[in-house]
Amino acid sequence: MCEDKFKKTEDYTRTRDSFDELGVEEQAVFIAESAVNMIVKSVRKAGDAFSKAFEEMKVDDNGNDEAEAAEEKKKKAPGAKAKSAKKSAPKSAKSKSDK
Repeated sequence: MCEDKFKKTEDYTRTRDSFDELGVEEQAVFIAESAVNMIVKSVRKAGDAFSKAFEEMKVDDNGNDEAEAAEEKKKKAPGAKAKSAKKSAPKSAKSKSDK
C-alpha cells in the first residue's frame, strides 16, 4: 500500500503479519485501541507544549505576565491604600488643631 513512501522495519512487518492473523473483531479492537492510544499521546504532547509555552511567557495563575503581576502585587501591598488615601484627602479635611 505505501511501500514506495515508507521503508518497513522488521518490527513493522512482524506486527503487520500478526495483525493479519487476527480475526475481524480482534482487528477492530486493535485498531480502536491503537487510535485511542495515539490520541492520548498527542493530547499529552499538546499539553506539554502548552505548559512549556506558558512557562516561557512567565504567566501567573491569574493569566498576568510578570510585569502585570508585579503591578498587581504593588496594589495589594500593605499600606498601599493608606498612602493613596492620604494623597487624595481634601485639604478641608484637616483638623482644627493643624491650623
